[in-house]
Amino acid sequence: GEGESEGDHAQDGEALREKRQNYLCDRGAAQMVLHLISVSDGAVTPVVRRAVKLGLALLNGGNSTVQQMMLSLLQNERSSLFFMSIQKLISECTVIDLDHLRRISSVSSTNKLLSEQQRVLDAMRADVDFVCDLFRFLQLLCEGHFEEFQDYLRTQPGSNVTANIVVDSVDYLLRLQESIADMFVHEPAGAQTSPVCMDILNSSIRIGTQVFRTLTEYMQGPCEGNQRSLAQSRLWDAVGGFFLFFAEMQTRLSRDPGQIELLKEIREMQNEMVTMLLSMMEGNDKESRVARQMVRTLVESKTHTHALLAQLHSVVKLCDRGLRDSFKLYDANNDGFISARELDVAMQRQRHFSQKEIQDVLDMIDLNGDGKVDFQEFSTRFLTPSLEIGFNFVVLLTQLDQLGDAKSRSELAEFTDSAPGRALLAHFKDELGTVEIKGKNDRIERVYFHIDPDRLQQWHSQHLQESKERFLNTVERENPKIKQTQFVDFCENMIHEMRYSASVLRDSGGRSLSAFTARYQHVARWSAFTLTALLNLLLLTFQMSADEVLVTSTEASLLVAVLSVLHSLVALILVISFFTLKLPMLLFKREKEIVHKMRDMAWLRGDESALDSAYTLEGIGARWDRIVIKSSRFPSYYHDRAARADAFAAATENGIEDAAQTLGFQPDAAAGSLVSRWLFRTPTTRYHTWLFGVLVTDYSFLYTLGYLLLSVLGTLVNPFFFGAHILDIALQNPILQSVLQSVTHNGRQLFFTLTFTACVVYIYTLIAFNFFQPFYTEDDVARCSSMRECYEFHLHSGLRAGGGIGDEIESPSGALELYRILFDLTFFFFVIVILLAIIQGLIIDSFGELRDQLEAVKTDNETKCFICGIGREDLDRVPHGFKLHIEEEHNPDHYLFFFMHLLDKPETEHTGQESYVNALYRDCKYTFFPLGECFRDFAARDDTS
Repeated sequence: GEGESEGDHAQDGEALREKRQNYLCDRGAAQMVLHLISVSDGAVTPVVRRAVKLGLALLNGGNSTVQQMMLSLLQNERSSLFFMSIQKLISECTVIDLDHLRRISSVSSTNKLLSEQQRVLDAMRADVDFVCDLFRFLQLLCEGHFEEFQDYLRTQPGSNVTANIVVDSVDYLLRLQESIADMFVHEPAGAQTSPVCMDILNSSIRIGTQVFRTLTEYMQGPCEGNQRSLAQSRLWDAVGGFFLFFAEMQTRLSRDPGQIELLKEIREMQNEMVTMLLSMMEGNDKESRVARQMVRTLVESKTHTHALLAQLHSVVKLCDRGLRDSFKLYDANNDGFISARELDVAMQRQRHFSQKEIQDVLDMIDLNGDGKVDFQEFSTRFLTPSLEIGFNFVVLLTQLDQLGDAKSRSELAEFTDSAPGRALLAHFKDELGTVEIKGKNDRIERVYFHIDPDRLQQWHSQHLQESKERFLNTVERENPKIKQTQFVDFCENMIHEMRYSASVLRDSGGRSLSAFTARYQHVARWSAFTLTALLNLLLLTFQMSADEVLVTSTEASLLVAVLSVLHSLVALILVISFFTLKLPMLLFKREKEIVHKMRDMAWLRGDESALDSAYTLEGIGARWDRIVIKSSRFPSYYHDRAARADAFAAATENGIEDAAQTLGFQPDAAAGSLVSRWLFRTPTTRYHTWLFGVLVTDYSFLYTLGYLLLSVLGTLVNPFFFGAHILDIALQNPILQSVLQSVTHNGRQLFFTLTFTACVVYIYTLIAFNFFQPFYTEDDVARCSSMRECYEFHLHSGLRAGGGIGDEIESPSGALELYRILFDLTFFFFVIVILLAIIQGLIIDSFGELRDQLEAVKTDNETKCFICGIGREDLDRVPHGFKLHIEEEHNPDHYLFFFMHLLDKPETEHTGQESYVNALYRDCKYTFFPLGECFRDFAARDDTS
């Protein structure tokens, strides 16, 4: 088909990998992996090592088909051999042997002993690789929150003997933590650690990081059984020990700039541990047991917890006090390097940093001692990981405060009310996004996520806030489902616009044509209007010659010529701006509509009922859209890259026989005309053909192109063409837009009323032409000598006359006087008094209706939550409850950033709550919105029950 020849989509590599994985599994690869591990009886042999490697390759990327196949094989065999072997392998996993390490690290430097030392280290590294592979294998079995396998690792129904791999993993983690503590933490603080010990310590940290990731995957979903199992295990002892380890290690390594790489590994492990703790909180109710146990662990390790908070606070201070600004102050050429001396001077001038803080930063930022500062590398290695840990720790403290009981919150206040705790909470206040969802069990749950400060700043730009205001004023309020659909649609549009604008400004260092138009499009728009106003002011002020098209003043004529050329250039910039900025947005919206249509089997089948009439714009557009779904380049802008494949699977399941041809997976059976074969010869030309059709039927493009054309005509032919550009103010001013809307709001009624008025006037024209022609002659000029002339006269003069047509013709007299009086009175009454008044009334009523709608929207925004619809009177039962609710609990902005977070984050890294929402979101099901409910009321009901 077309898609295979081009390979346009980035997901082709992933699809190919999954295809190969499934191919191997169909031929027994998965069964072989499970069998080799099962018969090993826990012995770490080369075959077992290779089997685990093969299992990793089969499961890489979270292949759900392979997962399900492995689970089915284990369930059908009802054998405990596999889990017994895994249990023994975990129990035999390497930990640090302190005595052995001290012996090999203290040997003399003879060649024989150094060779023995290297042999032992190589063997230990191989063991470390296997341990990481084993726990990574267990993680991938549960990847994607595969709850069936999560539960099966804990207990194996139907087997004679069961093994709790979840608790076994915790037991190994505890052994690892104790061995690390024996090796390093219990050494004297000033002792010099040997390179061998440091190398093994690095390997141990690598293992610990992987174990924490595995434990996280055991629980996310959430898997409540594994959460309870871990909460009742010795996990808390291991966590408390690692708090001690992290505090001691970071204190020691912060004094040794040469160990910044090891410090980075430790912080990564710390971040994984905090993520694991957060996964234990997924789906928990208020006053949960897990929250109490977690707070108790923090309190028992409060000395080390305070130390960690202080270390994170020091990093936050560097950001809050402008370390980046200090760097940029001297980075004039933007190459990312300045001298250490320049950074020292800049930080001292800011007077925000102590001398010790300055020296600590210089020690860590100048890693190779060459006197040059690479801020990007310093951010990557030190600042970014530290800030990520700080954010996750803030989320943990916030969740514990909200889910804990009164005693837990009182104990937690020791950390949140401390100076470092308050500083962390304040720093991440704007970056901490919070939304509430209706979870799997119909419980209201809170989800926390990170908001990029750059995206937040971009969102608060003027034109995006105006878009938000327009949406809130026009969104459907009565039907919640329609409102939710419109809200998600609006969020997708804004996300794409922010993404695209950011990418345009980022590419080519912001110096490309696209970046220029993105940065100055509003300036160009207002420049065009200013030039239009000046040109028309000149035309109004100076006398013009209609024939020669010249101004009486030579200076004014020259000025008009210069302004005309400038206006044409600005109009050209507006057209370029449309192609670089608005066209991608237009294609995004159109592709999104088509993707949603592709879920309709009748549309794919080509039923007339789904395509609408062939003689309507909607029907033509529906048929035109069916062109692009055959292109493998579709969709290019909308994020649902798998839309065609999903539609093909659904169409095949629904029995649409020609689905493969309709969606372009097979070439068309009919050859088609020469033109169609040329236009649709490749997926790219097919997509561009569709794009051209979308472009030439878009009103905004035609308006922009017409604007340029009139500008060119005004420059080359006659400056009076610039008079048409004055009307552009109506499209740029929101107030005038509302005025125009009052005319178009009841457009259908207004059109039919005008049509009926024209018909009534035509009837009066017939009567006048046949019976009252003599009254239409004035000064020997007949104004009703033909039906056309008579009808034009009634429309032109009769409708404008205050008393009707009788004011414009001779007075009634003679034999027809009585009939003339009736004619004039009925025309005045029916046409002037009734029909024209109806037309005026429709416009006035539109004004009033729009005003009432805006007032209703304003009242709705001030008295109801947009997300859940709960009223102010219910939420204000606590002081400032409504304000707190709409700003922190159900803030629409946070839901927009949550959708952005879901789209930016790889699906394999989603938490359980994120995966649940993402699955519904992909299927256009928005039942996760907490309609009529909120976490506060839900928790209160739980307390009552």
